[in-house]
Amino acid sequence: ALLIALGPQALVAQEQMAAEGTEASILHVDSETADYAEVAPGVTKALIWGDEQAGPYGTFTRFEPGYENTPHTHTNRIRIVVLEGAYVYTNEAGEETRVEAGEFFTTPAGIVHVSGGDALEGALFYESSDHGFDLITADE
Repeated sequence: ALLIALGPQALVAQEQMAAEGTEASILHVDSETADYAEVAPGVTKALIWGDEQAGPYGTFTRFEPGYENTPHTHTNRIRIVVLEGAYVYTNEAGEETRVEAGEFFTTPAGIVHVSGGDALEGALFYESSDHGFDLITADE
């Protein structure tokens, strides 16, 4: 089984897994030292495994304090485990779900929603999906 834990060797482990072509390899990634890249103003991601464009994949995702997406949807279900701060999900009806550190949440496919981070702490979460990631704004 693929083991995902926290540690500083994400890219090396990822390359080793690709070279070995086995899911029996250990992957150890530290969310504090992972290689984050800005994907949108207020959002950074560190790819841990897989291919976020084509899926499946896993990332550490960080929302800056107070960050809030515009209304949008995703083609595929996304799984989230909050590590720090809080992820705030608001559905089209205005019902808010606050996902705190240590909690798991799934974002259903095809549901218009707004997501963001806690106003003071932002959010750091592990995100995964069995398919590629997309963000389709509600006005598209």
